[in-house]
Amino acid sequence: MNRHSILAAACLAAIFAACGRNAADSSDSVGTVGEAVDLGLSVKWADHNVGATLPEESGNHYAWGEVKGKSFYYWNTYSHGSDYDKLDKYCNDAHFAKNGQPDDKLTLDADDDVARTAWGDTWRMPTKEEAQELIDSCAWNLVRKNGVMGYLVVGKNSNSIFLPAAGYRSNDGYGSNGVYGYYWTNTLFETNPSVAYELIFNTYSIQTLGDYRFDGRSVRPVCE
Repeated sequence: MNRHSILAAACLAAIFAACGRNAADSSDSVGTVGEAVDLGLSVKWADHNVGATLPEESGNHYAWGEVKGKSFYYWNTYSHGSDYDKLDKYCNDAHFAKNGQPDDKLTLDADDDVARTAWGDTWRMPTKEEAQELIDSCAWNLVRKNGVMGYLVVGKNSNSIFLPAAGYRSNDGYGSNGVYGYYWTNTLFETNPSVAYELIFNTYSIQTLGDYRFDGRSVRPVCE
């Protein structure tokens, strides 16, 4: 990133951070069940995040494979392993497994999918491929919805959803609200099981990448 991009991102952070609408992370608040929006893709996407009631609300942030919000996000509070090389679930490499015995699970079980546990069996977290399809097959328009920065994602059939730049949770902090959006998929990173795939965007980039599983990310459910 060049100096001008860094300055632009910093300015946007200052402008939009005060405008975000955020539901506090809570083990009890899962918001309202969303409406399914047909974007002409292989799955339908919900119109808002888990933990929210409106499209522009951030909703809750969840560690990958956890179904409750919390106040601290790190390995020592993570449900499926106590460190990057001490994973006790979702691990395809003995070097990362707590007891040297990987389970070779590459996608989340239903009980560890907060989209399903919060909203019911119709819903689930998207796969990495479904997130990539959303990127590749839709038009992404940077907008502010009721003062909240994010992307209006428009399908070829002209239907749309809004993804707010809801930031992230790590340790006891909350960052990048109004500048970055981080949305978990249900898919483990192939070559490093301490990492899972997410859909990540900012003002100049939209892509799928991997990040540590203990971090708190937004969840936007899908259904068939």
